[in-house]
Amino acid sequence: MQNSWSVLLREVVYDCGFFQVIRDQLRRPDGRQQDYSWLPSNGAVSVLAFDESLNLVVTRQYRHPVRKTMLDLPGGGINPGESPIDAARRELREETGYVAGRISEIGAIYPSPARLGTVMTVFAAFDLEPGPTDLDDEELVEVVRVPWADVLDMVLTDSPVDSTLAYAVLLWHAKSMTENP
Repeated sequence: MQNSWSVLLREVVYDCGFFQVIRDQLRRPDGRQQDYSWLPSNGAVSVLAFDESLNLVVTRQYRHPVRKTMLDLPGGGINPGESPIDAARRELREETGYVAGRISEIGAIYPSPARLGTVMTVFAAFDLEPGPTDLDDEELVEVVRVPWADVLDMVLTDSPVDSTLAYAVLLWHAKSMTENP
């Protein structure tokens, strides 16, 4: 079924430099045509960063589309020509000031595949060394250390949480349970 979808026409309907909105005219498997708008991406990264006490280092930021201040993982977009691990190291340093002594990829997720062409690669970071942040002009970020048990409990409750935070926490928890049952 995947190969039976075809793009007949593609146009950029909005471009602000930071992101684009694309409108594709598709031919569906049933032969009908359909317009489809979506956002392309170079990919993104998030970092599950643990301090020396194994607290999770997270950021607290206002997220305007949902009108909430939320906890999420340090992370952001991958620059053209940048590897995911280099982007993870950069984003961790920019948003939290921390430089990871050890960092490794633990998984990847499509956070919103209906309209966003992003794969979010998630890393775990340890042996953190503090330093200054280097935030973008539009970022207002508070760095927070949260005990692992509290973060896991937050993800397992019925209140909404950032999808990448939930994925990373549950993935790390599942992997730790299978490695140390």
